[in-house]
Amino acid sequence: MNGETAWPLYENRLRRVSAYIHDHLDEELAMERLAEIACMSSYHWHRIYRAIYGETLAATVKRLRLQRAAARSSARSLPSAKLRSDQAIPISNPSIVRPAIGKRGATQPSNPHLTERPKPC
Repeated sequence: MNGETAWPLYENRLRRVSAYIHDHLDEELAMERLAEIACMSSYHWHRIYRAIYGETLAATVKRLRLQRAAARSSARSLPSAKLRSDQAIPISNPSIVRPAIGKRGATQPSNPHLTERPKPC
């Protein structure tokens, strides 16, 4: 397989993985399962994933969970402790939710007039 045919194939396989990640964001995501969906070894899958998306699986999951938490918080004006209890983001210390959301460029409930929004996947 040459470079011209490999990337479209990889992108197609990773689209399936991306859809699975979005559908199972609240669950523990096993690298082996995602590699199986992509029809690749775990090592090869993660290497290709990072090359195409520019971030690791862990970074993607963290970003998506933070974006969802920011959206839920903005929509419902929930405190960060409530966000954690709703399992919007599975972390042990709710005080890090708002700073982490802010670092990602998401709209924070304390300032809903920010114009910068989370980047779509």
